[in-house]
Amino acid sequence: MENISLCLSNLTKSYKQQTILDNAKMKAVSGQIVGLVGVNGCGKTTLLNIIAGLSKMDSGEILLKVGDESISPKDYYKYISYVPQEHFLIDNVSVYDNLLFWYKGEKARMLNDLEEGLLCEFGISSYLKKKVSKLSGGMKKRVSIACALANSPRILLLDEVNASLDIVCKLQIQRVLSEYASQGNIVIMATHEEADIDIVSELVLLNDKKLNVIEKRPMRAIFKL
Repeated sequence: MENISLCLSNLTKSYKQQTILDNAKMKAVSGQIVGLVGVNGCGKTTLLNIIAGLSKMDSGEILLKVGDESISPKDYYKYISYVPQEHFLIDNVSVYDNLLFWYKGEKARMLNDLEEGLLCEFGISSYLKKKVSKLSGGMKKRVSIACALANSPRILLLDEVNASLDIVCKLQIQRVLSEYASQGNIVIMATHEEADIDIVSELVLLNDKKLNVIEKRPMRAIFKL
């Protein structure tokens, strides 16, 4: 598998005359789990939305490279998947049908991933027939991640993926993310969870509209509490 890199240069974004990002810079490469931390409202979700192509930056550049090839921005969607805070699943249909939609009807590949692949850790096969509306928050989060991984992206973006989940679900997600990154992919996750620091390879603080790599340390030390 070819190495991949994502480089953000001088990203600037304003909303309603308020500057959210000001010449923000960041780089991530194959095998990394980047933890994105910062106080509520500092712009973490805005940054993820820009990388995912859901929001436009005012200025700056995003450069995605696979091997030595620079990928055209119009093709970024082929390499990047995003799990936002609120799930994007269809509530009134089954887990099976939600997954099959994201797997583009490739039933055999989907079932293999659930039973033997990266996603077997989640145990989703035991509730495939359930409607999404009947699932717990942890189940919905597992299925959301499974859907995001359906097209085998090289970069996975996650916004507060472990918020309000029980410890078992958090550990399962951490193991899946660690294995995914070890395969040469990139994870960028916005988090407030202390335990997530254990699995990140780089910690980036969004503060005063800038991005800075910081030493891995407890949240109370990061925010001087």
